[in-house]
Amino acid sequence: MKCILCSLYSLINYTFWTRILYFPTFNL
Repeated sequence: MKCILCSLYSLINYTFWTRILYFPTFNL
């Protein structure tokens, strides 16, 4: 259960950071 929760958290964290990092470059 902890592993699933950790992977879910890492996935959300990854998508969150990609949004922050990639959307400004697309706007430029």
